[in-house]
Amino acid sequence: MEELIKEVAFKHGIALSKDDPILIIQTINNRLLEDSAKAQAALLEQYEHEIEKIMTKFKKQIFNQEKHLNQDNDNNVTIKKEEIKSYLSNFITQALIEPLAEIKSTQRQIKFSLNLCFISLAIILSIGSISIIAILMK
Repeated sequence: MEELIKEVAFKHGIALSKDDPILIIQTINNRLLEDSAKAQAALLEQYEHEIEKIMTKFKKQIFNQEKHLNQDNDNNVTIKKEEIKSYLSNFITQALIEPLAEIKSTQRQIKFSLNLCFISLAIILSIGSISIIAILMK
């Protein structure tokens, strides 16, 4: 209070006494500033607490999303494995099984042709034998 009285005297050239009513305003103003500072400190503490809660929630969300992404990656790996199996299965079917089916079909055709050859040979031998017999019987 003494310093305020000196400052007013120095700046404004007015001497104040300790019982001057204008100093009531200074007392009220100091009290309001103290109350305001306490209220601001309480708000700041509440704000910090809210930020900590938000950060904790945010960390949990990030953890859950990371966990979900890891699961998605695991699922993607499984999907990729299935795609690879399917591709290999199709490749094997096209590269090996289908040609084998064609080979078997060709083998059947060759067997059929061989059978025809044997039948033709049998017919020729039969005709030849009949001709030889006919010649011998003359």
